[in-house]
Amino acid sequence: MALKANALTDLATAKEHLEIPVLLLTQDTVVERLINTASDYFERYTNRKLITQTHTEYHDGRASNRLLLRQYPITGGPAAGATKPELFIDNSSVFASGTEVATSDYFVSGDSELLLIGGDTTGSRFPKGVRNIKVVYEAGLGTVLGADLPDELVDACLDYVLWKYERQNDRRIGKTNKSKGDENVSYEVGVPQSILDVLDPITKFDFSPAVGVLNS
Repeated sequence: MALKANALTDLATAKEHLEIPVLLLTQDTVVERLINTASDYFERYTNRKLITQTHTEYHDGRASNRLLLRQYPITGGPAAGATKPELFIDNSSVFASGTEVATSDYFVSGDSELLLIGGDTTGSRFPKGVRNIKVVYEAGLGTVLGADLPDELVDACLDYVLWKYERQNDRRIGKTNKSKGDENVSYEVGVPQSILDVLDPITKFDFSPAVGVLNS
């Protein structure tokens, strides 16, 4: 099994965390599956994409000069070295050549907002319309290969993998403790609170339905 694109850690790091010898390959498939499970769970829990990637979104114009994007923090555009997203406004929703807004006419405000400032290619407001705005941008907390993900996020992913791995191998799912000689060992039935304490501060609360969001 291969790791998914949204994996928050790599196989070697996870095996080290699980104290599995590097040359022992029989558990690799299991560990990769658990990494994928952990990464998917973290995305569902936080309601956002955590790995930096390209996002394409379509929005309805509401006669405001502000546009809130769904993913954050914005890190730039899809082109190499681009510091701003690509922004298109087209009431026909075709987004043909000539509908791209000049980068001098808007800027990124905060982690996830675009702010129009007027100029030659657009006014100071997004015109009212249905799916008449298109934005292509990069956003996320970092990449595994770039080793720039927050340490506490990676550690939480590794702890989730360890938690699932131990429960799977012990095969006592649903039990909170067991006796092993004179030793009493406790197990957490739900996701450990220490992991949730990392995820809660970065969780995105979305009170409106998604509008034409595509990820690529």
